[in-house]
Amino acid sequence: TTDRTMNIFNLIIRKHQNDLGTSRPYAFTNSAGRKIIYIIMVPIIHPFSFLDVFGAVKTWVGLTSAGSWSVGSNWSDRTIPVFSDDVLFNTGTSMVITGITGYEVNKLTVAKNGSVNTSINLQASVIAGRYININSGVGGDDLIIEQGCTLSTGVQGGGYPVKIFMAENSSGVIAGTYTINANSYSNSLNVYGYFTVSGTVNIGANTTNCIMNIQNAGSLTVTSTRVINNSGTFKNQHGTPVIIKGNFV
Repeated sequence: TTDRTMNIFNLIIRKHQNDLGTSRPYAFTNSAGRKIIYIIMVPIIHPFSFLDVFGAVKTWVGLTSAGSWSVGSNWSDRTIPVFSDDVLFNTGTSMVITGITGYEVNKLTVAKNGSVNTSINLQASVIAGRYININSGVGGDDLIIEQGCTLSTGVQGGGYPVKIFMAENSSGVIAGTYTINANSYSNSLNVYGYFTVSGTVNIGANTTNCIMNIQNAGSLTVTSTRVINNSGTFKNQHGTPVIIKGNFV
C-alpha cells in the first residue's frame, strides 16, 4: 500500500503543468515486481470564491455626494454588488446614486454613520432596465431604512424611473423615510414579501406612474402613528393583508 501511494504522489508531483485538464496513462513497477498502469486525471481548476455563493457586504466607499452604482471602485471590494451581496449605504451624507440599469442584490440597507443620518436617492441612467431586485427572503430583514435615514427613487418631475422589487418571503423595515418620486415614468415599490412601516412612505403625486404595489403573498403593516402619504397610487393586489395602525393620507 505504501509503495502504491508513494508512486501515485510522485506521478502527480512530476506531472507537467501544461498537461492540466487532460488524462494520460502512467506505467511503473512496484516493489513486488508487478507492472501497474494508472490513468491519472487532473481537472482544470477554475478560480472560485465562496463569496460568489454566500455573498459579501458591499459598502459604498465612493464619493459621499454622488456616484454611479455601476462603477466597481465605488464599492468596498471594488466590484459591483451581485445577487448574493448585501448592499450598505452608511456615509452619513445626502447622496445621489446614478447608473441603475437593472441589478439584483441580497439585501439593501440605508444606515446612520454613527449618529449622522444617511439619505440616498437612486436614479436610472437609461429608460430600459432601471430596477433593483431584493431577493433574499432568508432570515432577517432585506430592505432596511434606519430611523432618520431616507431612501428615494427617481427624480421628482423628471429623469428616468427606478423600480424596486422585494421578492416573495423577503421583508422590509422602514423606520426612516421611503419616497417614491413622481415623474412621467413609472417609479414603484413592488412588495411580494412583508413590509413594515414605523416611519414614513411618500408616494409621489402621479396617480398613473407612481405606485406602491402589495402583490401576491405580500403584506403591509403600519405600526405607528406616522403616515403613508399617498398622492399617487396604492394597489393591494390579490387580497393580500394590509394592516394600518397609523395614518393613511
